[in-house]
Amino acid sequence: TPAPFHPIKIPRKMPAQPPFIARHGPGANYSDGRIACDGKRWGEVPANQDGFAVDWDFKKRKPTAQSLKRIRRYLLVYDRVKQMFKRLRLYPPTTDASPVQAHPAP
Repeated sequence: TPAPFHPIKIPRKMPAQPPFIARHGPGANYSDGRIACDGKRWGEVPANQDGFAVDWDFKKRKPTAQSLKRIRRYLLVYDRVKQMFKRLRLYPPTTDASPVQAHPAP
């Protein structure tokens, strides 16, 4: 018997920017970074495998407010996207036993 079908509600209008999480390596005029987009908000931070790169205020001996704001925004969007992906995993993946089955070869 085929697996039960769990339809996913598809919005009438797809978002202009689909949710995603990504990394990129260094380029000619930029460093490593991480990007997250939830379909509406965008967060991008300079980062590598060791963690976030933080702009430092040497006079005050602490991170700059702008740098911390950028990291907080990224983490907020990142967490939102992770929750979206987690909700999508509640539906079983499509397999050969799903409702759309291939016709047997003649």
